[in-house]
Amino acid sequence: MERGKYSIITIPKDKKAEFEYTVNADRPQGLAIYDFNHINIKEYLSTDNFPSNESIQRTDHDATYYLAGFSFYPAPIPNGEWIQSKMKIESSDGHDLHIGFDDYMNDGDYNDIVVVVKIN
Repeated sequence: MERGKYSIITIPKDKKAEFEYTVNADRPQGLAIYDFNHINIKEYLSTDNFPSNESIQRTDHDATYYLAGFSFYPAPIPNGEWIQSKMKIESSDGHDLHIGFDDYMNDGDYNDIVVVVKIN
């Protein structure tokens, strides 16, 4: 994963994180959640909204996860490739984290994938 293109989320022990996703793009988008060892634990690929209200369960210790967005670039023909999207933290109030991803179109809107992480 490229630096500046992923978010680090720490879930305190005995808490859980709920994820809400929206996709606003014409091209396929991807989202992956990795654990501390960079093992992919959840992955979504779609031009539609991903399932909402996914959660990572409570643990007996603080847990760190990485969240990265991707977009499908149709060249080189015929296969194309997945390219990691730029990421921007839109807001954080200590409980809710709003993260936007901007795909390879590079239009600066950071709304191709939007993730709201709620820690409860």
